[in-house]
Amino acid sequence: MLAFQILLSTLFSILLNPKAISKVTLVWLVFMILPAIAFFPIISSAAQLNELGELGMSHRIALLIAELVLIGILLVGLSVIAVGWHRFVIRGTLPKWFAVWPADWPILGFMWQAVRWAVFMPIMVATTILVIGFVLALFVGLPYLIISGVLSSQGIEIPQIVAQILMWVIGIPVGIPLFVAFSVTPFMFAIVMPAAAVGKKIGLYEARDIAAPIYPQIFVIWFCNAVFAGLLGALLYYLIVKVGDATSVFFCHFAGDCFFSSCLCFLYFTVLD
Repeated sequence: MLAFQILLSTLFSILLNPKAISKVTLVWLVFMILPAIAFFPIISSAAQLNELGELGMSHRIALLIAELVLIGILLVGLSVIAVGWHRFVIRGTLPKWFAVWPADWPILGFMWQAVRWAVFMPIMVATTILVIGFVLALFVGLPYLIISGVLSSQGIEIPQIVAQILMWVIGIPVGIPLFVAFSVTPFMFAIVMPAAAVGKKIGLYEARDIAAPIYPQIFVIWFCNAVFAGLLGALLYYLIVKVGDATSVFFCHFAGDCFFSSCLCFLYFTVLD
């Protein structure tokens, strides 16, 4: 099956290419970790003062500057890493030395596409919630209110369990397909990023239309990514809460991004190359 071929290719591309991963990531991992360590005292101090209600304007400004610098470094660093990894998986090319800002990499174009996609994602989530809520209100809530109102006027009360049963009977068949459709669609839009990494410009809706013929396979890939993200989240919880290792946040997030990016690369192979 195509979806599992993509997932296996994704896994092997990560496990069998440690040299490529180090070339693409090493410099920017250092660039991202060192500022985080440097700004940690400021952020920690501001958090303590905020709890005590003593966070002054100077601390707020320092905290804002630290956060903006960290966000900027993360945005640039993750973009360079993503472009390098996409180009390696799709084209098999690597920088001669460690990647810093190769002149022939369309990093700014990739950043623009990534920001567009990141803005689009919460819109899709909000739309999903609104649509599911509207459908449930229309087909469950409204009929229940009308029927209960009519029966109440006759002195008949409907047990609360009836509303709950209706919610499950109608809500599950309606809500799950809508949730899946709106969750998988951003994954289809996301192929704009590997395309941008190799210098191809495609729009979000064009990407969706291109990927539409293999929607079932994309659903399987999306589901496996969701499971992988859940496992990483459980590992992250254990490392932070049980072990007390806060640095694991970055590395678990990086592992999830690497798996997601590789899936997009092989999906790109399927629908564009």
